[in-house]
Amino acid sequence: MADFRVATRYAKALVDLATEKNSLDKVYEDVRLINDVCAENESLVVILKNPIVDNEKKQAVLEKLFNGKVSEITTVFLRLIASKKRADILPAIMESFVSLYYQTKNIASASIQTTFPLTEEMRNAFVDAAKQHTGAQQIELEEIVAPEIIGGYVFKIDDRQIDASVKTKLSTIKRSLTK
Repeated sequence: MADFRVATRYAKALVDLATEKNSLDKVYEDVRLINDVCAENESLVVILKNPIVDNEKKQAVLEKLFNGKVSEITTVFLRLIASKKRADILPAIMESFVSLYYQTKNIASASIQTTFPLTEEMRNAFVDAAKQHTGAQQIELEEIVAPEIIGGYVFKIDDRQIDASVKTKLSTIKRSLTK
C-alpha cells in the first residue's frame, strides 16, 4: 500500500512537470515504451527490485536502455527515481502515470475478448458502448482473441464486465443441471 502511494506521488509529479513543459503526450509515449520494455524483460524488473543491486548500477541500466529513446524530461525523471532509491517501484510509477494521463485526457480503457478479430463496425459499436457507459471522450480498446471462450464475447469497462461468452453460458447450464 505504501509503495502504491509513493508511486502515485511520483507519477503525479511527472504528470505535473510534463504538463507544465507542454510535453504530456510525449512523456506518455515514453511511459508506454518503458512499460513495454518492462513487460518484455522480466529480468529488468528483477534487477530494479533487487536490493543487492546498488542504485548506480540500476541507474546505469536505465540510462543504457532509454538514453536517446525517451525525452529529456523522462530521462531526468528516471535518474531521479534511481537516485532516490525508488527504481524498484518504476513499473508501479509508470502504471500510475498512465492512469493519471487517462484522467487528464478523459480517456477510459476497455477490453473485448472474442474468438476472432473484430471488424471495424464491431469495434466502433464496442467503443460507442464504452463511451456511453463511461462518459469519456476517447476509449482505449484492447482487443483480445480468445478461442477458449468458444463464441460470443467478454466486454470489460472499468470495473464492469459483460460476459456473453458461450463458455460461460455452457457453464451456467452445467451448474443448473447438476443441482
